Formats: sequence, structure tokens, C-alpha cells
Amino acid sequence: MSLILNGSWENSYGSVMVLDAAENGFIFGEYVSHTGSSGTYLVIGHCQPNNLKNDAGQSLVLSIYWRSVGGEAPDDGSHWVSTYCGQLDNNGQITVINSLITTTYYQAFSLGDYIDKLIFTK
Repeated sequence: MSLILNGSWENSYGSVMVLDAAENGFIFGEYVSHTGSSGTYLVIGHCQPNNLKNDAGQSLVLSIYWRSVGGEAPDDGSHWVSTYCGQLDNNGQITVINSLITTTYYQAFSLGDYIDKLIFTK
């Protein structure tokens, strides 16, 4: 079971992701952001269905659809999607590559693909 992944994780932008990983590796959760699109978003994903072993880490992939489920009004970024691909490493951080797809103009973003490295700590 992926108990280590379960809980609240924060990145350097102050965004918080709450994850609940099931024994079979499926991950469900919420992501709360106050940068760019502000609101609460659903997180779904999958991980290697066991805890960290030695220095191998625990691989995971997450998907976020940037349409708020928290009652906030949709904005022009509400059609975007992100895929987080990375791992929980042996120092207790989740490091992911965020692949963001923008399909509408919003704030300083143009249409296209954006890649960013994010680190989350519990």
C-alpha cells in the first residue's frame, strides 16, 4: 500500500495537493492553487503500488484538469490539462515534470505546451 503518498503536499508556489493512494496503486485527490487559475481541482493518477524500497523511489503519474470543482467561476484556463510524471524519492519529496497543455489564451500564456519541474514536500 502507498501510505507514504497519502496526505497533503505543497510546492514552492504554495499550491497544495492532497493525495489518497489505494492499495492497487490508483490515486485520487484534490489540488488547490492560488496561482494562475485559482480554485480546487480533481487529481487522478496511478503509482507503483508499494512503499519506497531502498533508493528506488516510487514512480507515479497524475493528471489535473484545470476546471475547478470548488464552486469558483470558470476562467479562460479551465480547458487546460496537466500531466505530472515523476516519483516520490527517498528524501521524502515528490519531484515531477509538469506537462501543461494550454488551449486558450489566459493571463501571460499563449496556446501551446509548457514544461516545468515541480517539487512537493509533505
